Amino acid sequence: MTNIDDEAVFAAITYVLVGGCAWRALPPCFGASKSTVHRRFLIWPRAGVCGRLHQKVLGLLDGHGLIRLDARC
Repeated sequence: MTNIDDEAVFAAITYVLVGGCAWRALPPCFGASKSTVHRRFLIWPRAGVCGRLHQKVLGLLDGHGLIRLDARC
């Protein structure tokens, strides 16, 4: 069993979600099979990966002054 790079899978998931293509139309340039990418798309939210990623991105944006996490609406 080959260990597929999580960054490659994330890039492939982003490609599908942003580009609007079907999972079956995912090009092979990501280095992961369509089934692997789709399976991780289903598993990662349940494992809390998406929430941790979201918090990390918010922290990076806040650190670069692009958003203010301490601001109240």
